[in-house]
Amino acid sequence: GVGNAVATQGTACTTEHARLLKRYTRSNKVVICYDSDSAGHDAASKAFLEMAALGMDVRVATMPPGEDPDSLIKSKGPDAFRNLLEQAAEFFDYRLRHLGEEHNLEDPGTKARVAREIAPMLHAISDKNAQEASINFVATRLGLNPDGIRQAVVDAEKRPNRRREQETQSTLIEAT
Repeated sequence: GVGNAVATQGTACTTEHARLLKRYTRSNKVVICYDSDSAGHDAASKAFLEMAALGMDVRVATMPPGEDPDSLIKSKGPDAFRNLLEQAAEFFDYRLRHLGEEHNLEDPGTKARVAREIAPMLHAISDKNAQEASINFVATRLGLNPDGIRQAVVDAEKRPNRRREQETQSTLIEAT
């Protein structure tokens, strides 16, 4: 009952996956739906980085613990899955909610660590208006000054990107 779906089936979402997905979507809206375990949360963040860089509007549907889309549809029916998709949260709302379940976001040190963790994700957003709106959203949710979040985004830009370094190394190896 869901017309458009793609499954990476155990493979991380790559830049090429994101490019293909963007090419075949009519809108830029994508709903990520991974398992609710820590690997699923990490995979959602990695997929966000790939998709946001291409200007996609990324939302996350949080699966009930122990369920995946197939098991949920089999146990509760397609309407339950469609409802989950309709309730998908904007990525930073989802991410902050998840981090709030794991950490005390009232603690100033934790807020600073979370801001540093989220900064590369904010930096990945190619649409500058969407980036600014997301910076303000994160700042408000964390109770921090948006200027501090902006600075964390600038600092994230200056930090070396491991994936970019690996791709450069792979290109150099192939060229020799």
